[in-house]
Amino acid sequence: MQLKWLEDFVALAETRSFSRAAELRHVTHPAFGRRIKQLENWAGAALIDRTGYPAKLTAEGEVFLEHARDAVRVLRDGRESVAQHGNAPATRLRIATGSTLGSTQYPKWLAAMHAAVGPFEATVSTGSIHDALERLAEGQCEFAITYSHPALMISADVAHVDACEVGREELVPVCTFGADYALPGTRKVPLPLLMLSPALAMAHVIRARLQTAPLIHAKTLQTVDSAATLHALVRAGLGVAWLPASLVAVDLHARVLKQLPDVIAIHLGVRLYRPRAFASPAAALAEKVWTASAQRA
Repeated sequence: MQLKWLEDFVALAETRSFSRAAELRHVTHPAFGRRIKQLENWAGAALIDRTGYPAKLTAEGEVFLEHARDAVRVLRDGRESVAQHGNAPATRLRIATGSTLGSTQYPKWLAAMHAAVGPFEATVSTGSIHDALERLAEGQCEFAITYSHPALMISADVAHVDACEVGREELVPVCTFGADYALPGTRKVPLPLLMLSPALAMAHVIRARLQTAPLIHAKTLQTVDSAATLHALVRAGLGVAWLPASLVAVDLHARVLKQLPDVIAIHLGVRLYRPRAFASPAAALAEKVWTASAQRA
């Protein structure tokens, strides 16, 4: 049993749509379906009636739903209690961010905050934008750091959340230095394209921009679920991908990778979110960090 299976089931019960629930949970539709099936195997009963549309719960699913909601709540509360029990001093912040941001933009922001308010302890969790903002909404962290872009359609509750921009990022098309690729490719020889899974926020941004760009002749050869894996595929000479400039800066400087000349500018903001009011032992420190971040915005 995994907590994410229960969270998936609750999302499906609320949306009655596999595709919508998969989008909210930031996983691919097939992966989401497999996780629901794993939960059903564990429960020993069919929880979803798949014979019609929209999806609906079976009688067993209706019974299981309240238990799933209770379990998710209890486990999250338990995790929060453990995090705060003697191991989370008032000088330790809890920060949620994305996997790629955690290795690129987060260290820059943290260094700036240490310079502004002094060194402090932090517990950092990485995952999807949905996960980060959900943790913030549920009081499981003081800050969430995510990409921002119109294509992401982030709808944080303005009554309970403040935000400020703390950085910028550019997505650039790259390939191995010796590769003979050129945008926009041709119908006869399309670019070998490497892409992120549609369930990921960065993929939404890239696909949205490509849809409004001049025609590109490309064939998607690989679809992966992390920027780190995509980076490795590009380094192996397997194709062209749009990746964060900060992620590939060292490789570009070392001429391991090269950036293709490109008229398709894909710019992202990096946004810091906070609850309107801090309610944790680290509230005083969090306010100082927020003030320092907002002043740099």
